[in-house]
Amino acid sequence: FATRAGTYNSSANWITDNKLLDAHVTLAGNAVGNGIELCCGTGICGKALTEAGWNMTGVDITPEMLEFARKYIKGVHASAEKLPFENKLFDLAILRQAMFLFDTPVGLMEIRRVLKNGAAFIVSQTVPFSEADEPWLREIHFSKQAQLLSFYNTQDIEKLLSNCGFNIIEKHTLSVRESINRWMEYAPELSDEKRKEICNMVANAPEEYKKARNVEVINGEIFE
Repeated sequence: FATRAGTYNSSANWITDNKLLDAHVTLAGNAVGNGIELCCGTGICGKALTEAGWNMTGVDITPEMLEFARKYIKGVHASAEKLPFENKLFDLAILRQAMFLFDTPVGLMEIRRVLKNGAAFIVSQTVPFSEADEPWLREIHFSKQAQLLSFYNTQDIEKLLSNCGFNIIEKHTLSVRESINRWMEYAPELSDEKRKEICNMVANAPEEYKKARNVEVINGEIFE
């Protein structure tokens, strides 16, 4: 992620998508105190919550990402599995597109530890739409993300949260249109061969995958 810090915000539409950011702010509710964004990256979601009145702290293990996040929020260099905070400190926690990057049960228990009783925990994660696209999406993500530790569907996430003592209050699905070519263009950690491989995996995916994810090739650019 250090090599991607400078181009991260441009690498995918979901990162800065206003509809998705607004959903996080809405779910967070009225600002009542201290919030924490785990694996905050460049701090875009923390920025939106700060503008809504929350006192946000971002946590990430990549110093280069934190340099960008600190333009908007307080940044702490730490792992989600070992948070350097006292118990029951935060009124809100956000974990966005990062469940697969750490030991999830350990991280979730740490998040629960630092949250006050009754605090909100908002998790957003790319998941398969159904069994139609799940196997191929798994193949794509493991091929693209060398640091991927796990791949989750909705049921997996619900089970993990429940096992770690969280009550699931609301569940929402949002779709963001993405350019696979752009995703690859802003992935400097990948070789040219790997970028071509990922593009081909989407463009030539099984028909059930392409139908479920509305895959289109327009003037040579691949969208889903």
